[in-house]
Amino acid sequence: VSYDHTLSERTSVGASIGINRTDYDESNDSSTIINPSVFVRTRLSEYWDASASVGVSFADLDRDGSSDSSTNISADASLCRTSESERLCGRLARYSQASAREALVTTTSAGVDWFKKLDADQTVQLSASVIRYTVDDILNENETSHHFRVAASYNRRINRRMSAGVDLGARALRLDGPDPDPDLAGSLFLRYGLGDVG
Repeated sequence: VSYDHTLSERTSVGASIGINRTDYDESNDSSTIINPSVFVRTRLSEYWDASASVGVSFADLDRDGSSDSSTNISADASLCRTSESERLCGRLARYSQASAREALVTTTSAGVDWFKKLDADQTVQLSASVIRYTVDDILNENETSHHFRVAASYNRRINRRMSAGVDLGARALRLDGPDPDPDLAGSLFLRYGLGDVG
């Protein structure tokens, strides 16, 4: 449930509350997460806009007859610059959710995305992010992992229906124990539009 109020042509504020209840099959295990928050969205200038929300996440987790309660800060923020040929966005987020393994996972993330239209036929896109997962498990030790990701894409229109390009990406995972090898990926693509392409 949320409420939004417009203060001016540029700015709006509001509040919301989300409730998530999870019951696990073939057991009495359950989790309940209640997250009230307030938010603001504003256009800073012709090109810049920002949004931010902050709240509190109240979580209760019942597992195998044991229970645990926690209180965490939740937040979500973004800052973007948009023009006719370019868009740059930075974002931060923090939230808690129940996982399939009957534990509470707190996710903290930061990332940046950049899109640029080089000319009428060419575009390039870059992105990078880091995500921290903290697993709060009643019966076992807490776990922390970090996921790193960078990606790039280039697209060129050949004609009205056809375009080609390349996608590149790299991922890395850092755990409390031994770390797996980084993952590298790349692909070349050729797209052809069917039907009415305008």
